Amino acid sequence: MKEYPCLVILGSEGEPVRHVIKGREATIGREPTNDICIRDPLVSKHHARIIISNHSVTLFDLGSANKTRVNGQVVIQATLRYGDELTFARVKCSLVLTAVSQAEDAAVPERLTL
Repeated sequence: MKEYPCLVILGSEGEPVRHVIKGREATIGREPTNDICIRDPLVSKHHARIIISNHSVTLFDLGSANKTRVNGQVVIQATLRYGDELTFARVKCSLVLTAVSQAEDAAVPERLTL
């Protein structure tokens, strides 16, 4: 089992959607070229970026029109902790650490669309 950071987003149907972040960074936005695509009209085309290092996870707002929030506070840059609530425009999610089996690891795509 490997552990990866994961964004858990409440989908439009009310069911949570997991987005495992396998690389060192992930872009988030409405545009399909992002690593995590959120198709909400209030989410900017290129809304935010998450950078993962050995010892920290950092979130950067990319000049979004409708702001990025961490635990309710508007941020431009923030060091994240697992369990933090992130909001991109009106889309809420949480950052968790998730264990992924070897079979799941091979099946997780690099780019995800909500």
